[in-house]
Amino acid sequence: MPAPARPARDFRIDLFRGLALLMIFIDHIPGNPLSSLTLHRMGFSDAAEVFVLLAGLSATLAYGATFERSWTLGAVRIAGRCWELYSTHIVLLLAVAGLLVAVSALAANPDYLAHAGYRPLFVGTETALGHALTLTYLPNYLDILPLYVVLLALVPVMLPLARRSPAAALAVSLAVYGAARALGLTLPNTPLDGTWFFNPFAWQLLFVIGIVTGLAAGRSERVVPRSPALRAAAWGYLAIAFVAVAPWCDIPGLEGWRLVPDGVLPAMDKADLSPWRLLHALALVYAVVDLIPADTRLAEWAPARAVALCGAQALPVFCIGTVLSRAGEIYAVETGGGAAAMVSASIVGVAVLLLSARVAAWYRAKPWRRSGETGTLPVRGVPSEAR
Repeated sequence: MPAPARPARDFRIDLFRGLALLMIFIDHIPGNPLSSLTLHRMGFSDAAEVFVLLAGLSATLAYGATFERSWTLGAVRIAGRCWELYSTHIVLLLAVAGLLVAVSALAANPDYLAHAGYRPLFVGTETALGHALTLTYLPNYLDILPLYVVLLALVPVMLPLARRSPAAALAVSLAVYGAARALGLTLPNTPLDGTWFFNPFAWQLLFVIGIVTGLAAGRSERVVPRSPALRAAAWGYLAIAFVAVAPWCDIPGLEGWRLVPDGVLPAMDKADLSPWRLLHALALVYAVVDLIPADTRLAEWAPARAVALCGAQALPVFCIGTVLSRAGEIYAVETGGGAAAMVSASIVGVAVLLLSARVAAWYRAKPWRRSGETGTLPVRGVPSEAR
């Protein structure tokens, strides 16, 4: 009996994951004026919430079929991916540290060695490296991959549970989320005397929602039905959040035009995924899915395809973006160009990320292999069909 055909890849997943990655790059250049155009200035949540939810959905679509065949094989695949992400994180940490060392030497400015929480790595290297290898030392802007490692490690447990009972998976995840917020459950960031910026015990809820959504997508079902009431609630909440954050206040001359006074809004803590941020992210995803159908013609638009390619090549794009964001910040400081330098660095950086995605996709396709080539070495005197 032939295996069931895999559902066609949803273009929207790669498109919005690519957009999230480009926004993360822009937001990670401190003081960047272009951050006024990203999600964090349009409402309560930002690109990080979108990325984590889509990560859960994508993980389900990528590994779900393997888990259906064999839980053991699925767990092995997840373990391999976790190792890939972990090792990439370590290399990325050392790459950024190397960049800071080089710039510090060239600019004769030792302050760069203390930049973004890297001081422990240069003052107490032995201790800091030990914490880095155990993911208990995360410099600023290097916390997303460790979060993804922890969340991905949940898949062998949460995916089978969600397949049996989506309600049970969501209930367990919601209980962990509540405990994290009520009891302060989190992971330490020891050398910086703090905790993980993204509390995995809280952020796992978005990831599990993505898993449940991915299972439904694989069955061509909807997790949340379309209805006029839900549509009105989603768009209404997005409108309230937009008015509350008042992005127009970033425009010179409109700084005081805030409609909601400071102190009225509740805390929107990102580390523990405030319920207000969570609801905003869910409302945003619901509204976008409701607005843009699965058979969208955006795939025919070249710029959209370029951004979607970034989403499809998320790991290399994220890593290169992390290094570029630090380089962009350093460029702005060293040139004294301020906002103009940050904008120019952002534009160049986005272009580099789009090109990097194309190169990564080309390399992943293994163009050096000819059609029908098996990759085995020829053995003298043995016919190819016998090998």
